[in-house]
Amino acid sequence: MSMNDFLSYRLQQREKEEKTLLIGGRHFQQFIFYAYAIVEEDHLHWIRNNQATLRAELYRGLCDALKSGDTTH
Repeated sequence: MSMNDFLSYRLQQREKEEKTLLIGGRHFQQFIFYAYAIVEEDHLHWIRNNQATLRAELYRGLCDALKSGDTTH
């Protein structure tokens, strides 16, 4: 389970659970801020560690465009 999935689950209101997280006021806002920062940091970490995969997809798209004749030069 990713951090994003966990946080999405925790932020949903449920009938049979207390709403202590959602009535936290400024603490809730701070929690949301830190949660967003954690998810973004995780996303950037994934991008940093998967550059080979990302670049391969970029070049694959370039090769596909060249094969289909989708060029302006």
